[in-house]
Amino acid sequence: MATSTFSALHKIHTCLWFEKDAIKAAEFYVTLFKNSRIVSSDKTLVTFILDGQQISLLNGGTYYTLSPAASLFTICEDQAEVDRLWDALLADGGKEMQCGWLTDRFGVSWQIVPRCLMEMMGDSDKAKAKRATDAMMKSVKFDIDTLKKAFDGTLNHVDLLYAQGKHQNNTSLVRPPFILGLEFSGTIIALGDSTATGSHGTADGTPLCVGDKVFGASLGAFAERIVVPIGIIRHIPLGWTFEDTAGLAATASVAYGATVVRGDMRDGEWVLIHGAAGGIGVYACQIAKACGARVIAGVRSMGDSEKVRMLRALGCVDAIVETGVSADKGGESWVDDVRKITGGRGVDLVIDNVGLVKESLRCLRPIAGKIVLVGFAGREGVMEQLSLNRILLRQAVVIGYRYGETNRTNPSETKQIWDGLMDLIRSGAVRPVTFERRYRGLNEVRDAMADLQGRKIYGKAVIYIAENESDRATL
Repeated sequence: MATSTFSALHKIHTCLWFEKDAIKAAEFYVTLFKNSRIVSSDKTLVTFILDGQQISLLNGGTYYTLSPAASLFTICEDQAEVDRLWDALLADGGKEMQCGWLTDRFGVSWQIVPRCLMEMMGDSDKAKAKRATDAMMKSVKFDIDTLKKAFDGTLNHVDLLYAQGKHQNNTSLVRPPFILGLEFSGTIIALGDSTATGSHGTADGTPLCVGDKVFGASLGAFAERIVVPIGIIRHIPLGWTFEDTAGLAATASVAYGATVVRGDMRDGEWVLIHGAAGGIGVYACQIAKACGARVIAGVRSMGDSEKVRMLRALGCVDAIVETGVSADKGGESWVDDVRKITGGRGVDLVIDNVGLVKESLRCLRPIAGKIVLVGFAGREGVMEQLSLNRILLRQAVVIGYRYGETNRTNPSETKQIWDGLMDLIRSGAVRPVTFERRYRGLNEVRDAMADLQGRKIYGKAVIYIAENESDRATL
């Protein structure tokens, strides 16, 4: 070795023993990092600068071998850098390992770590630091969204009724004090001690581990962290995000159960969906269309141009009619419109989450037309009065549907609902619809609820529960 080779060395630096290919490895490594270059090289020793750090590689034969006992610890500023280095170092024969470690094709071990993980593990809150450590231990390649707390929740009309004390559950199951928020999505940051394996069964029958991205429905979702039963959690579908799934558990399930299961909707039937631009409605329209129905979307006012435009862009409705709770405020006209659209025959099925049973009866086909009643979002706690002889005269079927009760008491029907719904999601027939405004932080939940009450929102509205944008919730 030439004297100039040794004169270029720092007083203390890393030297790794290679059997061969030290020069090839160095030439590859300097392409991965800025501020990197080869300082000196001969057949035995190559010295290079890697992002300011001097390293030497020695071709020494088989006397010693590389192992994970010594690794190059690399801190990344964002997920893009983690992904880039991980993919490059694994290429052409590398091997991934737990906790962000990998071995590249030359046998050198690396640990690719996002800077935020170091900050979380060093948090002064010991419980937070432990959760970050637990998530790290379950990871292979680090995913920053998974490492950070990321719980999402959604706002529903149920939340408004709970907050106003107008929901039927306010007299029994939901009494103050309680936390609002029914739907959520996020990342598992800790599991209970009921198993030593670290895996639990979820509602979709798959194992659950720290770091998994999940969604579900449970009162109390408007919080940065929530504790929920394992059995209500499902894994986020492939291609869907936290934002997409935050409004899935308590709305899409209701829509599928009401239209397909209880409504027994058939190919070619006419279906009228009230509140079509709302959380349940946008899913019901898509599900009905995917199952071959002809869909009439009911909206409170055609003046809600954004809602009408959204429904048309969704591509799943055959007609849109203007409806309203008050019969003297468009009741006659929209009933007539529905009958004209169906050629005077009437619809086969009505999905009503608004509270329009009286007028909807007049839209039904003469015999065995069905109304599935799933809510009273347009009633503000004041129920409509109905003479039962109207049901008799129309020979109609009126069905009350509560998905929550089905979920608690009928596991086979719940499975039928989710199997069918997930098939539609995987096929692309059912897509998420989120409101354009993003509400940031728990302090904006009040604004979101005011907008929901003011009927400004279509689809599902997203709330970023924490300050970080990756932590979301929806209405």
